[in-house]
Parts: sequence; structure tokens; C-alpha cells
Amino acid sequence: MYIPADLKKAVIAVLNGKTSGNIVWENVVPLGGGCINDVCRVVTNRDEFVLKFNDDKAYPGMFEAESAGLTILGDTRTLRVPEVIGQGAAGGCSFLLLEYIRPGA
Repeated sequence: MYIPADLKKAVIAVLNGKTSGNIVWENVVPLGGGCINDVCRVVTNRDEFVLKFNDDKAYPGMFEAESAGLTILGDTRTLRVPEVIGQGAAGGCSFLLLEYIRPGA
């Protein structure tokens, strides 16, 4: 799966800001399930994350709304919801970076 270089840099910057830094992007694994967004599992030297991205001009505000909704759902503590790690725009893409929840977890 192709990830624009600027998007990759922005994701690493978000992760470095949430950790002690030195995040290394090791691999990307495409995930299915959507037709509007590209979705993949990003493997780093520290952990794995879900990256959703799309054309930033075609779907303005989509990931801000999704992030807010996930936060509201998570705050209820009634179901397992991935933690929102960050969101932003880079390389002509909007993105949402989420905790990766392993199947069966």
C-alpha cells in the first residue's frame, strides 16, 4: 500500500509527540472494510497502530467527527473503543491514527 511521504512523516511526528520519541516505521499492512478511506496497520519499533486516511479536500471534517465520536463512546466505558492517538492532514490527505486492537482482544 502506498503511503505518501509527507503523511508518513506526519504520523511519525504524532507518535514521537506521544512517546519518548525515536519511532521507526517498520511496515504497513493494508486492512479492508471501507470504501471511502484507505486503512492500514502501521507497524513501528514500539507498537502497532491503525491509520485511516483519505483525500483532505473530499472529506473535510470527517476524522475530527469520528475522533469526537470515539472519545464519547470510550468515555462511557461500556464497550471497547480504540484510543485516538492523533489526527491531522499532510501530503494531501486527512488522517486518523488509532490504537490497534488485536482480533479477539
